[in-house]
Amino acid sequence: MILQKIKRLSWPLLLFFIVYGFINQVTLVVVRRVTSYYTKSSFEVEETSLSKKDKEIFFQKKIAEARNLFRIEPNLKSEPDYKVNVGDKNYQARFYDNKVIEITEGLAKDFTLDELAGVIAHELAHVEEVERVGFERRPHWMVDVRAAEIAGRQRVVSAVEKLVKKRLSVLAVLSEHPFLFYLTLNYRSSGRYFDKDGRPRSLKEIYEEDKKRLEHLYALRD
Repeated sequence: MILQKIKRLSWPLLLFFIVYGFINQVTLVVVRRVTSYYTKSSFEVEETSLSKKDKEIFFQKKIAEARNLFRIEPNLKSEPDYKVNVGDKNYQARFYDNKVIEITEGLAKDFTLDELAGVIAHELAHVEEVERVGFERRPHWMVDVRAAEIAGRQRVVSAVEKLVKKRLSVLAVLSEHPFLFYLTLNYRSSGRYFDKDGRPRSLKEIYEEDKKRLEHLYALRD
């Protein structure tokens, strides 16, 4: 009797999860395309005329030019390599193995030289700390303070302000479509934002942290 009930329910449940998964993926694509409207490029690049390799070379030159804007040199044992994640339109930068700083194409393309200098200084401030004590546990606002010493306060402020604007654009789209509430969970898992314990973080949490970062930066003197 119980087995018969389970068999009757199995196909409807399977169909439900298939449909749910399909809707989930389609709506994610739609939201990502809509949010990209809010952050159009301010740095002119003819993407259609550049191959992946050419883009890599182009953005490497831009990174080098931004790096030359530093006020002071960071205290590094050796300069990390810079990698551009061509094709990734998100605004993200990270360092790993203390040897590589990875910057997405979206960030390298849309950020001005001054803003990019602020981002690179922030990542190098992370590298400094890891080289000094072996790990990084400081909150982002403390890293920003060191980044401001390296690249200048206004450059770091401009970079964080642009990141906050990006978070707001995504949150605005999600709030306009409350019936797609589960998208927030998808943005948690697919956004590659995690805390020190490996827990996925929502865009709202990151946005609140960015606001605190700006408060500390605004309080600094040039």
